[in-house]
Amino acid sequence: MDIDKKFKNNFKININFNEELKKQFPNFFSNKSTEQAVINSIGHRVTSILSSNSAIEQNLVIPYSKDQKITGVLKRFSDTTQISIKLPASDYVIDTELIGYKRIIKNEDKDQIHSLYASGAIITVLEPFSGTILFKSKFKNIQEMFEPISMKSLNENQKLNSFYRTISFLYLDAFSNIFSDKPNKKYFDKYSYSDFKDIKAMHRSLKNSIN
Repeated sequence: MDIDKKFKNNFKININFNEELKKQFPNFFSNKSTEQAVINSIGHRVTSILSSNSAIEQNLVIPYSKDQKITGVLKRFSDTTQISIKLPASDYVIDTELIGYKRIIKNEDKDQIHSLYASGAIITVLEPFSGTILFKSKFKNIQEMFEPISMKSLNENQKLNSFYRTISFLYLDAFSNIFSDKPNKKYFDKYSYSDFKDIKAMHRSLKNSIN
């Protein structure tokens, strides 16, 4: 993060899992430590995806952190002294609720299986001080995979890794379209649950606000 660069706006990411989704990963959500580790992992992935979006390159995506200080990201000086960096205040918050994950085995033979992975999330962009919602929609992602037959039954670690993969693609596509110059009807009709008329209005409101 270039702490000297001037940005138009600061974006902050919030990550939440709904209770039904947590039940699919009982070992990871059985205690606060492993639960927070999963949320942090998703938060860092989502932050990286949003940061690489050229449509908002003049804006800062604040590194994901549970609080307002980076404890794991440190600035190192030549004398090896380390200091923690206090995060800036956010101008916009992206609240994202993870709401679904499912794997379907479409078909198989003796060597491989044909799998479909689906994930879902509600993405909300809002102004934190006024509480004004600029954009909100539910999104889905479906990934098609051909895997070795040994992957027919997944343990919880494998399930979580496949969830990380499909949810990363969901955010990559969703952010590319939410912050695009013009809303893509083909994408939103297929992967969003909102009416395209509402999408256009929200897209215009968001664009006017952040630009």
